[in-house]
Amino acid sequence: MNLNSIFNKKKNTLTWHETIKDGIEKLEAGDLSALRIVYSAFSTQDSRLIRRAGEAIRLHMGSMTQTQLFRLCERFRTFTSLEWGIDWADIHLEPIKKMLPADTWRFVLILGSFHPSGYFREACIRDMEDRKGMLVWLFPRVNDWVLPVRETACRILEAQLPGCGEEELFTCLPAYEQLQNCGRRTKHQMQMLEEHLTAGLSQALGKMEPEKILCLAPAVRASLYRSAAQARLFDLPKMETCLALEKQSCLKRLLIRRIFAHPDCTPEWAERFLTDRSSLIRRMAVEFRYEHLKDCWPGLEQMLLDKSRGVREYAAYILERRSSLDIRAFYLDHIGNDPSWTAILGLSEYSHSGNVPRLMEFLRHPERRIIKCALLALGTQEDFTDESLLWHYVLDESVDLSKAAYLSMRKRDFHPGAAKIHAALSRARTEHHRRYLLNLLLLENYWERLPYLLLLYRPELPEQERILSGIRRRSMYRKISGPLREQILLALEQTEDVLPAEIAEEILYAMRFV
Repeated sequence: MNLNSIFNKKKNTLTWHETIKDGIEKLEAGDLSALRIVYSAFSTQDSRLIRRAGEAIRLHMGSMTQTQLFRLCERFRTFTSLEWGIDWADIHLEPIKKMLPADTWRFVLILGSFHPSGYFREACIRDMEDRKGMLVWLFPRVNDWVLPVRETACRILEAQLPGCGEEELFTCLPAYEQLQNCGRRTKHQMQMLEEHLTAGLSQALGKMEPEKILCLAPAVRASLYRSAAQARLFDLPKMETCLALEKQSCLKRLLIRRIFAHPDCTPEWAERFLTDRSSLIRRMAVEFRYEHLKDCWPGLEQMLLDKSRGVREYAAYILERRSSLDIRAFYLDHIGNDPSWTAILGLSEYSHSGNVPRLMEFLRHPERRIIKCALLALGTQEDFTDESLLWHYVLDESVDLSKAAYLSMRKRDFHPGAAKIHAALSRARTEHHRRYLLNLLLLENYWERLPYLLLLYRPELPEQERILSGIRRRSMYRKISGPLREQILLALEQTEDVLPAEIAEEILYAMRFV
């Protein structure tokens, strides 16, 4: 090799090292796209560069959850070319491992198991064999596109799964579930993994209190519930205890479905869930009983008074088809001298006309919740036409009553007029008044609301984005009168110091065509 070749090689090496250093700085600043460059440091023999790269990776990955780590590794695999000029088959792990602390080396191995080079992936998973807490990273490799990598991963899992600890076993469950939907693993491999996991779960759950399950990560709990239910490792009482302890609504839904799918679950046993605190569980309990009984049952009519609209509506659905109960009469009976707010709402959901006089009576009730429900119910009545009544309550000092009236105005498609709304807005002093009045203004005809929106626009206002959106969201198919045109032009003139010039130009241009 001549001197020029040696000089050029040294020059290129120095340039490449500087590129890696730049990548490390970017990764330290949170730029994930630099990860491929940073990882290339492990192909060099520069110990300082290797240590710095390892530390940058550890700092970035150390605070991640398992789910986040898997996402990062998948991105690493997809966006990493890893400089195809590097022969990763010739990269030996031992010298790199000696340069890095054990906790740093762990993350280097995890990323390496998703490396584009099959030789390097296999080397990484071989190094995982004698390390605790690494089994979860072998499951994706059972679906690897390189046969020797798949075989190595299966061999290690088969050897180590039977003796692994409870925590590591549970951690592996989401990865196992994901593997079930992959195509490269064989039936034999999945059967082997299932046998080991089921045996381990059976032993662990036999001595594990449900309270301890709640300490596991949500993704792990979800997999555990599914796996334990499928393998019949949970009996109904234990599943019920987990349901009572579980805080996540999506996991409660998963559990209750598994409970209702359990062969020992009967309509009589499921009756206890009709009074559960969760409306979702109550609704599913009603559905379960109806699917099994194919008929209504004594006491079902009381579900018409449930706090949940979904439960009320499903109970009405069953009773309409399987009984002679007059549901409207039932609700009217329950809004007598001591009205039930759920009965008021139930009546409005079931019957959409003929109830206005009765509902109007409740506007004089001393309990605010009753008034609120009456206002909401009036919005569902097709024969209710008193716009002024709802307008009065929109301006009420009570947030609940103001909101209820606003929602009913929207349902009835009432439009008080842009001028009237703007006048009220100019006097509004409370946040809920400004919010609901602005919402109503934005529902008015574009050209009629435009001058008032222009007058309301102030860059410093918290509602400025919504006001600006209402100004820009225009209709090109509505005519405007001469007086309204003059009103818009005057508003533009009055706001020229605060309104962006390009918006004013857009409005003037659009006005030429309407």
